[in-house]
Amino acid sequence: MNRRKSGTLIAVFALIFCLGPTIGSCNKPAGGLVTGEITATPVTGQIEVAHHTYRIRAGSYADRIFRSFSMGQVVDLVLDSPPSDKKASVVVITRHAGS
Repeated sequence: MNRRKSGTLIAVFALIFCLGPTIGSCNKPAGGLVTGEITATPVTGQIEVAHHTYRIRAGSYADRIFRSFSMGQVVDLVLDSPPSDKKASVVVITRHAGS
């Protein structure tokens, strides 16, 4: 009986420690997420959000739909690398929820 309890206890701790930190990590963008207002009319290859210009990756979903957005809209940008990276480019653009 003691061996059974210790085996169950070890299994519970293994489950908590192995799965705990990774739960929900698949919902996070791989690079970075930027939310803000479009502060200039989007032009081919770039979009300006909150007075910062971001490159749009050619052939991406963002490249196909960026023309449907206009100045003043609040959007979410998904980047292929962290926003602090100078080579980061936008791969997805969506309207910000609640705006």
